[in-house]
Amino acid sequence: MGGEECGEIASYIAAKGALETAIGKKAASALSEYIQKANADICDFAEANGIVSMGTTAALLAFTKKDVFLCNIGDSKIFRSSGGVLEQISKDHVVTSVFGSKPPLSQNLGISPSEMLIEPFLARGPYKDGDIYLICSDGLTDMVPAKVIQETLNLGALESAADSLLELALSNGGKDNISVILCEIQRCLPWPFIHKKRTEERGK
Repeated sequence: MGGEECGEIASYIAAKGALETAIGKKAASALSEYIQKANADICDFAEANGIVSMGTTAALLAFTKKDVFLCNIGDSKIFRSSGGVLEQISKDHVVTSVFGSKPPLSQNLGISPSEMLIEPFLARGPYKDGDIYLICSDGLTDMVPAKVIQETLNLGALESAADSLLELALSNGGKDNISVILCEIQRCLPWPFIHKKRTEERGK
């Protein structure tokens, strides 16, 4: 996160915790519990290492046999492209800002429970063949308009779409870290989605 110390460490702690999270039959509860644990782990690391402030956003999808569960905190976004229409299905945790400035976050991982109650956005819905889910940092959406993102996804080649989105963000300025994860629903596969991930680190 911009303006925070050791954001890459906070992101690593959160990602490691997600990898170790068992979803099971209660996906929403598992995701909610993960957020609270990741927040506590980041706060504990900061306190143990004398770091005044460190944090990260988080955006996750969990697929079950019939539904997809989403969870996010901060301003990293989750989109669904269905029938050629792109829709943001996550919720941005931001506060109203002065005109022309980027709104600050109202929620993120790395906030002490004594300061604020962490409340991630959680949602659930069915998925169908051909749906494409995009998880991305604001390094993509600040640089590439939603219309262009949809046009890129409509080209049909998911394998190259992540690379194309990354290159578009970089060519338009690339002012922040850029993370892109794409998932496409294909029920004929053993696993309900395939994915492509690209991350470009920018200097802070």
